[in-house]
Amino acid sequence: MKLTEYIKGKRYGADANELERQAMEDAFLQEALDGYDSVFSNHLDSIDRINNQIEEQSSRKNHRKMMVYYSVAASFIVLITVGSVVFFNNSDQQMPEMAKNEIIEDEIIPEEVTPVAEVEEILSEDITTKESEDEQAKKEEAKKKRLEQEKAEKEKIQKQEETKKLKEEKDSTKKLKKDDKLMLAQAEEAPAPKEAKAKAMAAAPTKEKKPLYIVNGSPVKDISSIPQDQIESKQVIKDASAEVIYGADGANGVVIIKTKTAKKDSVKESAPFKEKEFKQFFKKKANKTPEENSVKVEFTIGKGKRPYDIKFKKTSSDAAKAEALRVILSSPKWTEESGTKVTMKLKW
Repeated sequence: MKLTEYIKGKRYGADANELERQAMEDAFLQEALDGYDSVFSNHLDSIDRINNQIEEQSSRKNHRKMMVYYSVAASFIVLITVGSVVFFNNSDQQMPEMAKNEIIEDEIIPEEVTPVAEVEEILSEDITTKESEDEQAKKEEAKKKRLEQEKAEKEKIQKQEETKKLKEEKDSTKKLKKDDKLMLAQAEEAPAPKEAKAKAMAAAPTKEKKPLYIVNGSPVKDISSIPQDQIESKQVIKDASAEVIYGADGANGVVIIKTKTAKKDSVKESAPFKEKEFKQFFKKKANKTPEENSVKVEFTIGKGKRPYDIKFKKTSSDAAKAEALRVILSSPKWTEESGTKVTMKLKW
C-alpha cells in the first residue's frame, strides 16, 4: 500500500496492517505517520504540490538528458560528415588547400560545448543518488543489527535472572530438607545407657562450659563424687530443648544421671510402668503453679524403653509444654513393647 492511500483514509485490510507493522520497525516511517495525524493541515494538497514539483524537476532533467543525447548524436554525424568530405577532398587534387581547411573548420567546430558539462553533472547526480541510497541501506542494516543485539541481550539477562531464581529456590529447598533431617535426628531415641556411655564421655563439655547435671531428678554442680559403677543410666541433651526445659542453666547442655542407689520416688524395674504409672509419676515430679496446666502429648516407646519422637498436640502454655517435656525425659524405663505409641492428656 502506498503511503498516500493510507493518509487518505484507507487504513484497513492486510496492506494497511503491513504498513503499520513496517512503521513499528522503521522509526522514520512511524514519525511520518504520527506527524500526519498530529498536524492539522490539508496533507493531500501538500503531497500533490510536492509531487508536481518533483515531476517538473524530473521533466527538466529528462529534457536536459535528451539534449545531451541529441548533441552527442549530432557530434557523431558531424564527425562522420567531415570525415567523408576530407576523404573525398584528399582524392581530389584540384581543390585548393585553403578551401579544405575552411570546410574542416566550418564543419568540426561544435555549436555548443556545454552538453559535455551537463553530461558530467547528470552522471554525478546519479552517482550521488546511488551513494545516498547505499548509505541509507547501510544505516537500516546497522539499526536492524543493533535491535537484534539489544533483544538478545535482554533475553540473556532474563534467562540469567530465571536461572538465579531457580538456584535460590533449590538452595532454599535443600536447606529446609537439611533442617528437617536435623530435627528428626534430634528427635530420635537416645541410645541405651551402655551403648551411649562411651559417646557421652567423649562428648563431655569442657571446663569453660559445663553442662547442667541432674542426678536422680535433682540438679548438682559436680558428679566427680559418683562412682562410675553406681551410674545406672546417663542421658545427654544438647539441642535447643535443653534450654527450653531448664532455662539458662541448660544452655550448655544437660546430663541426666540415674544411680543404682536411688530409692526415693523410684520405680522398681520388675514393676510395670505404663500410662497409669507414668501419670502418678508425673503428678509427683511436675512443678505446681497457681494456674491450671494441661497438655496433650504423643510419643513412641523406643528400644531403650524410653519415650522419643515426642509431639505436643495441645498445650495451655509454653511453660506447661516445657515442664511436661522435662518430666517425660526424666521418667524411668517403660515396660511397654518397643514401638508402642502413647497418647495421653496431662493436667496439674
